[in-house]
Amino acid sequence: MGNHPVSWPRFCRSEPTLYVLTTPGNFYESGGFRDRGANTKYFKGDVPPSFVFNAGDLIIPMTGQAAGLLGSPGFIPEDGKTYLHNQRLGKLEFYSGEVVPEYVFWFFNSAFFRGELARTCTGMKVRHTSPKRILKVPFALPPLAEQRRIVAKVEQLMALVEELETQLTASRATAAKLLDAVMAELTAVS
Repeated sequence: MGNHPVSWPRFCRSEPTLYVLTTPGNFYESGGFRDRGANTKYFKGDVPPSFVFNAGDLIIPMTGQAAGLLGSPGFIPEDGKTYLHNQRLGKLEFYSGEVVPEYVFWFFNSAFFRGELARTCTGMKVRHTSPKRILKVPFALPPLAEQRRIVAKVEQLMALVEELETQLTASRATAAKLLDAVMAELTAVS
């Protein structure tokens, strides 16, 4: 886990600048990076190069301001914006080619990992973790080929889940329309 910089609240702006201040609000509770839209905070000032994220960097919030947010992983998007490292975020740096970042992403989304963070975090209302606590979570590292196979299978299953959710939403919409039509038929005055 990389060192995290100090917070820059006095340099934060709502007006767009070259730099987007990455915050725990940039994460989905189920994992993934999100654009904060109108709530995006920008930074104005000089930025040390070490505070700039690269597209594809894997990061996690180390503060859980909402249920399920603590440890939720996300990749910095390749969207042309320059995202800055913030105080309560952790950047995962891999010093070996033996780790597939997507494998770590899915591990960090596991109930086991999230449970370990919840068990060892501090704070009552706003929960906190640290690089030391994160690194203490047992982590199985299979061979590279097996990591890739696991990632491919998980992504295949997640695509199936999304497809099923889309079908379920469409079925509910159809059922609501049918119910409306039946109710209109029953209550129509002849």
